[in-house]
Amino acid sequence: MLFIASDDLDTVINDFGEYNPVTVKDLNIELPKANYYPDFYILTQLDVVAISNSSFSFVPSMLNERAKFFCRPSLLNNKIIPFDPWDSYVLLIEKKENLPNSG
Repeated sequence: MLFIASDDLDTVINDFGEYNPVTVKDLNIELPKANYYPDFYILTQLDVVAISNSSFSFVPSMLNERAKFFCRPSLLNNKIIPFDPWDSYVLLIEKKENLPNSG
């Protein structure tokens, strides 16, 4: 199963349509005062976690005791790279001058 957590689901969901992704909308969970929490909690329970370069997704990665693999994007390498939530910086900082097409 592919679970997608995003604050902009309408923009990204179609990119993954062939995988029949599940989102918090499919779970019929409503927490008006903490609408972010279902995504946060589910990220702590996944077997494989691919995150964006954000502190919101990094923290539940640290709390996830079951995942066997964690990865996040690297603009410098133009691919998704593995990381260890307990032995990595929260944000992956890459120097702009080293990025492709940065002039």
